Amino acid sequence: MLLAAFISAAILPATVIAAPDPLAGASDWSKAEGLAGAISAGIVPDSVANAGWANRTTRLAAAEAIVSVIEKALGKTIYQLAAERRWDLNTNRFSDTGSHAVTFLRYAKVTDGVGGNRYDPGGAYNRAQVAAMIGRVAENIFGVTVSGNNPYTDEIPVWASPYVAYLSNTGITKGVSESTFDSYSVLQNQEIAIFSWRAFNIWRHIKPPEIISTRVMRKASPVDDSFFADAAIIGNSLVEGLRLYSGLTTCDYYGATSMTVVSAGNSVLQRLGRSEYGKIYILLGINEIGMNSWTFKEQYINLIDRIAAIQPGADIYIMGLTPVSLSKSNSSSSFNMNRVREYNERLYEIAEEKGHYYIDLCEALAGPDGYLPEGSTWDGVHLNTSYYKVWLEYLRYHYV
Repeated sequence: MLLAAFISAAILPATVIAAPDPLAGASDWSKAEGLAGAISAGIVPDSVANAGWANRTTRLAAAEAIVSVIEKALGKTIYQLAAERRWDLNTNRFSDTGSHAVTFLRYAKVTDGVGGNRYDPGGAYNRAQVAAMIGRVAENIFGVTVSGNNPYTDEIPVWASPYVAYLSNTGITKGVSESTFDSYSVLQNQEIAIFSWRAFNIWRHIKPPEIISTRVMRKASPVDDSFFADAAIIGNSLVEGLRLYSGLTTCDYYGATSMTVVSAGNSVLQRLGRSEYGKIYILLGINEIGMNSWTFKEQYINLIDRIAAIQPGADIYIMGLTPVSLSKSNSSSSFNMNRVREYNERLYEIAEEKGHYYIDLCEALAGPDGYLPEGSTWDGVHLNTSYYKVWLEYLRYHYV
């Protein structure tokens, strides 16, 4: 009997467990508009696909979905794209998320926080906000000119109107009806998936513009000391060292030990206005190295705007922080190369945003390992006297 029972059990058909339906819970319209294709193409992140198609999209999930479209359309990761643009995804302006997708979109001027140094990753975007994000990606990543009139008769915020028009004219959105866009409705996961799918099928055929910064000084033919005759050099003790040991005497120096962007604003600007300059070089930041880099950026912009107002005809050169030595970097929580690079990213951003020029002093002074050579410094930060001539030589080759 036991054998019969065993044989009977052995020939019972195996239980087949059906695979979950990836479209379960999705509306008929999203299925008809290609939701399955979006999933197959790999442009729908898990934060969208696994969160219920009819549920609202979180701000973080929307950022991840848009970044996924960018990556798939260009065939590059955001890390490759960020490296091409000198964007450091490991520095984050928000206190409530370290998402690299969010940081990438902030650099691309696609999205920003909700104030108070917060992004609110668990919050929601409405349809108008996401339309603006997609339109800004088209502008800022793919080089598309966004314009046109939208066909909708319901209220669309003025700031979102050109982006809604772009989405409508390209077919990325069809509205909720022929005449209604429904700007203020919270976006659903199936909606961001379909927006992403449609955008992907447009952007993958676009070749984005080549990235060439006109604000980073590249090597040119060398100039002599007369080039600096109408120049002012502003900065901290390193600028004082340049004055004392480089041999350059044709320019005016405004240097002081421990100078910061704040103290420069208090001590330098009045004197700076007494002469007219064609070039102004600035080296500030190493004395603020323990400060939040975004706060530093705000302070620096305040200073540089005031300098530009006093000297409207001058070319302004923002000099990046000088490198520190390996031993200094390994022994200090503030004076290390990670902090130097973070501050230099802020300074590079200022040059790009404000239309000034950036001089990469790490390129000028660092050794092959990326650190200040141990033999060129007496404390890991300041230069030995002979090394100031290396700095000056770099300035001779890098100018407008």
